Amino acid sequence: MMEYSVLQSLVAFAKLKRQILLCQPEAKSPKDFTDSSLFWVNQEFAVIKNSKVQKRGKVNLIGRLQLSTEKAKQEENDGIVALRILRIQEAIVKIMKMRKRITNAALQTELVEILKNMFIPQKKMIKEQIEWLIDHKYLRRDEEDINTFLYVV
Repeated sequence: MMEYSVLQSLVAFAKLKRQILLCQPEAKSPKDFTDSSLFWVNQEFAVIKNSKVQKRGKVNLIGRLQLSTEKAKQEENDGIVALRILRIQEAIVKIMKMRKRITNAALQTELVEILKNMFIPQKKMIKEQIEWLIDHKYLRRDEEDINTFLYVV
């Protein structure tokens, strides 16, 4: 859909009297584009300033394109967060398999040490993933000391 919005901005840019691209059949929105839509460069394109055709000029399309890229950035950020969550879970399980028993402080220190080359995990995210792993029976808290975790075999 993003490609269609870029095409739409070139076909129907409101500030231009002569469009950069022409389209057959004419489309009012990106939803009107189909696989059979034809696009071609308008050979008579020109920037019009003060009712005069300019020999040169620039067209600022960034304002139109930011709408679609903000959504793409959000999707990319969501993907990064999801990957980081998996990396934290993976590192916690790896540490717990080696140690079998570890304090919360030692676990967080080792976790940061393992993941620091990829990213520095936030304490809130670490805590959430520890709780998730406890809920899903990968590890449990020591009954005598709640700040100590035990690996569930």
